[in-house]
Amino acid sequence: MKYCILLAFFLMVTVPAHADDLFNGMDCNGTTPIPEEYEMAYFKLVPKTETYYLPGETITLGNATSPYVNYVYRDKKFKNKDIPLFGNENITNTLRYLQNTYGQPHYAKDHAYCWPTEDYAICLKRFEFHLAKVGVFCRDQIFKHQESPKQKQ
Repeated sequence: MKYCILLAFFLMVTVPAHADDLFNGMDCNGTTPIPEEYEMAYFKLVPKTETYYLPGETITLGNATSPYVNYVYRDKKFKNKDIPLFGNENITNTLRYLQNTYGQPHYAKDHAYCWPTEDYAICLKRFEFHLAKVGVFCRDQIFKHQESPKQKQ
């Protein structure tokens, strides 16, 4: 829990970089409905989170390609986009692409790298040698769920 709070605080106070089209028009303010052509990948009861994908959609980040793009909704509001990466070369190429596009990460620890932008936080987390995930998060969603009762007053 301390890690999440520190990461949220760190992302909030860092100098933002420029956002790009990683969200493909998805809206962080919760007004983007779940498109009818999306199919549900899985459902998590607590918190009520649904993950969708568009069949056949792939994404290319520099010289790396992922055959999967997942759209995560919490309480029917868009929260983030997850892009799983497979293979060391794909992961390394994606990391290079993010560094070339956004500069050095503002956070880099334990095989996790984050670049905050004005509206989004882009993070790459390496789980194993051949397995990683890029998460493109709505900054407002990150901070809204990290508020303490004292901050709301």
